[in-house]
Amino acid sequence: MARKSNWKWGAGVVVALVLFGSCSDDDNDTDSTKSINATTTVRLQDQPVWTGTVVAHDMPSRTPLIRVNLGNGREEKVLLAHVEAVACGDLSQSEAAKADAIARLNRLAPVGSAITIVRGTKQSATSTELDSYAFVHLDAASTATVAPTTTTPITPTPTATTTAPKSKSAPGTSTTTTPAPTTTGATPSEGASLNEVLLAEGLATITDPDINLSVLAEKTVSEQQYGAYNSVRSGPNATYFPTLLSAYQAAWDGRIGYQAVCRQEDDKRIIDKNRWDELDRIRRGPDGEFGTSDDDRSNWKFDENGNLYVDTSVSSGGGSIGGGGGGGGRCRGRWC
Repeated sequence: MARKSNWKWGAGVVVALVLFGSCSDDDNDTDSTKSINATTTVRLQDQPVWTGTVVAHDMPSRTPLIRVNLGNGREEKVLLAHVEAVACGDLSQSEAAKADAIARLNRLAPVGSAITIVRGTKQSATSTELDSYAFVHLDAASTATVAPTTTTPITPTPTATTTAPKSKSAPGTSTTTTPAPTTTGATPSEGASLNEVLLAEGLATITDPDINLSVLAEKTVSEQQYGAYNSVRSGPNATYFPTLLSAYQAAWDGRIGYQAVCRQEDDKRIIDKNRWDELDRIRRGPDGEFGTSDDDRSNWKFDENGNLYVDTSVSSGGGSIGGGGGGGGRCRGRWC
């Protein structure tokens, strides 16, 4: 999980570079130049770290947003970098996930809380600029007023499915069981960013880049992380992203919060793939190849529980195979 000094380290690097640049030419500065340098301030929009107090919370789309008072009558909107509300299950579950995420953000950083904002970066072909997406930390003075991190895992109905082919003494059996979600919540380290807390509690999913943790994912996590995106290669994003990914991975593995809903959906996809792989294996026959003399041309179908059976009411002399029941009419292989 996040080390306590993450944001301090990221901010420190930027500040050190600025100081080094301003001090390296001291010997050549005239007194008047030094006077000018001493009174020059960095514009707010160019500052890598902001401090302020929380004014309001919102989530106009799926990204948590905090309105911050930066002093001197200046307010800014800050979006939590690499974080968005979980969108698994039906529409009502997705809306509930958004509501719970914003409610948790309200509890973590109530209006009036002092926060530190480490601004992320965005890259173009020619430059790197500070972004409105950031990593937000509660100041030490504010942490005492925030309730300790708690997690209430969402509990979708566990699904147990057996895909053993039935009837006609079908070869081979396969059983897949969906485990129940854990009741153990993730505990971010002291000083963790609000971004990390929402991910660790299963109230958010990681984004920019999106990371698919399913065993069915076509690319490895590393390939997804560094494939087509530059935002996680440099600056504070490069420092924070591995920690955020670890928090997301722990919530996924532990079926924490709304990640339990996502895992249930993934379980169904895995079961479905296993069913069709099994059906293809049966159809290929002993030699494992389609289009040979030992192909099984029986009229295999799935029943309402996802179990394979031979439908003897229809001739198996070359018609469509694999529809009905849990199969949803899907046809695979050379029989379509």
